[in-house]
Amino acid sequence: MFVLEGISWLIVIGFFVNLIPFVLWVNKQKPTSEFMMYQVRGRFSYFTVLAWLDAIENGLGKTLNRKRIQLANWQVISSQKRRSYAVFKPHIEKTLYLASFGVDPRSMAFSRMRLYSKIVYIWSLVILFIPINFFVFYFYKELSNYIIATIVGVIVGIVPGLMLFNLVKKIFNSILNFVANFRIRKKGDAGYLHELMHQFSGIYNGHWNTVDWNDTEKTKITGLDTTNETLDYIKFNLFKGKGSQGNW
Repeated sequence: MFVLEGISWLIVIGFFVNLIPFVLWVNKQKPTSEFMMYQVRGRFSYFTVLAWLDAIENGLGKTLNRKRIQLANWQVISSQKRRSYAVFKPHIEKTLYLASFGVDPRSMAFSRMRLYSKIVYIWSLVILFIPINFFVFYFYKELSNYIIATIVGVIVGIVPGLMLFNLVKKIFNSILNFVANFRIRKKGDAGYLHELMHQFSGIYNGHWNTVDWNDTEKTKITGLDTTNETLDYIKFNLFKGKGSQGNW
């Protein structure tokens, strides 16, 4: 039991110690145009929203006809009421952000991650099972029946496991947010970390605070002028498929 407890502490402490080389690695990565799948560019209008949807469709490799109809309907309503299209901003942002990860957000977000990011994510999941594993071994020692010990251990350990997992995830999120905001103050943007934060948002099912680009930096990186773009020009050819595709 003492050995198990020691290994459990090593897993948790090792996770946070590993964040030092992980942050250094993240800061060396180059951003791609994948970030265009996660937020609107320029002034919030029907035009820029369509450009956002175009980036999502290009990334997923399919046309989202229902989303286009929905966006068009909101445009008709806003025109009839002579109101800005931005009145639907909360609904549109939620609808398109979720659509950017396809039908299986967690699987898609994981596929877009680079190898080191995948390792860190899996490491965080292992932390979830530490209390469960601890209680299974504890009850096995007390009951001498592995099946019963497993059942009781899972029941007793699931709540503390979830609490520990969420605590670690929140601390992890806060650290990356701190690094991102520090880079934004120093350089104007957080580079690849913008993309990574959205990938974590997808894989943690939205229970993650992201850091978005500002339009000046997005224009600088993509080379697209948000004031003079056309639908024919915005095809986002820089981004094809599943982002980094698991590469380092």
